[in-house]
Amino acid sequence: MGNTIYLIRHGESHHNKYTMHLVGGHQEDSPLTELGEKQAEALGKRLQTEGIAFDRIYASTMKRASSTADIACKQQGIPLERIIRTDRIVELNHGNVNGRLRSEIYTPELKKYLDENSWEFKMEGGESQRGVADRMYSVVEEILSENIPTAAIFTHGTATKCLLRKILEFNPKHIYRTYIDNTSITELKYDNEGWHLVRLNDINHLRNL
Repeated sequence: MGNTIYLIRHGESHHNKYTMHLVGGHQEDSPLTELGEKQAEALGKRLQTEGIAFDRIYASTMKRASSTADIACKQQGIPLERIIRTDRIVELNHGNVNGRLRSEIYTPELKKYLDENSWEFKMEGGESQRGVADRMYSVVEEILSENIPTAAIFTHGTATKCLLRKILEFNPKHIYRTYIDNTSITELKYDNEGWHLVRLNDINHLRNL
C-alpha cells in the first residue's frame, strides 16, 4: 500500500501581497489576507470532495501556514487539536537579510552564483536549502517509520521545494525554476519501489476565486 504525503503551501499572506520586494522567510510572521482565507476554504472543500482523509496532519508554526491548516481542516470537519504544529517545517531562514530589499541582496552576481551553489549557500545567521530539507525530512521520516498511511504537511513554498529536491534528487537549480503556488497540493507516494511524484503544484480549486 505504501504512504501518501500531501505537501500544502499556505494561502496568500500579507507578505505575498504587499511586501514581496523584501526578503521574506522569517522577516515577519505574516498572517493570511482575505483572499488567502478564501483559498484555504476552497482547499478544504476540494480535499473533502476528493474524499481525502488524513491520518496525521502537520502544520508550520508560522501564522500563514497554521491558519491555512485550521481553515482547511474546519471545512473537512477535522478537530483542530489533531494538528501537530512544528517549527521543523517553517520557511527557510535568510538570517541577517530577512526584511531587506531583494534588489539590494539578490544582485545579478549573487543570482549567478546561486544558480550553481544554492544548495549549500546560506546568509549570515540563516540556513541553507540543504538544512531546510533535512529538518523537513525529519517529519517525513517520522511518517514513514510510524507507517502513517496518509499525512498532510501544511508548509511553505521554498521549504516544499527543498524537501522535493532531497526526496527526488533533482538538480538544486530547479528549486528556483519550480512553482509552488498558494494552497497548492503536491502529492508524493512512497512504496517498496521508492518515491513517486503524483502531482505537483495542483491549484484547480482556485479556478473560481
